[in-house]
Amino acid sequence: WGKLQIVQRARLEQRWQEKVVNDVRTGQTRFTNRLRLLWSFNYPLSKKPFTPALVLADELMVQHGTEIVYNSFDQNRIFLGIRQPLSKEWSFDIGYMQVYQQRLSGNVYDLNHTMRLFFYYNADWRKKHAPVANLHDGN
Repeated sequence: WGKLQIVQRARLEQRWQEKVVNDVRTGQTRFTNRLRLLWSFNYPLSKKPFTPALVLADELMVQHGTEIVYNSFDQNRIFLGIRQPLSKEWSFDIGYMQVYQQRLSGNVYDLNHTMRLFFYYNADWRKKHAPVANLHDGN
């Protein structure tokens, strides 16, 4: 079995959204900030290269700003699936995601059950250096 990989990520977004009153768009916009907190756990099913991994992730999103009237909760996304490496750089996740999300009205919520397919590209941007001769061996 492989090692458990844990990823924690925080993002801060600045958002301009159309205002909604009684589920009707007004044509006006509002500015809010949204903090996204992600915790992801990946557990490879084997130590062999390119082995699938089980993935469990939860992303909580909260918003703040003068335009937030009812509460700061925006949405929560829970994901359970498989991550499949395709190469050293490419992999994908596929699985089930439950999304609990506040509607633009601010006091109504949706619960959605979705299938998720994400592709990942992990580029290595480090410079490759030529081997350096050992100057201490006397040659």
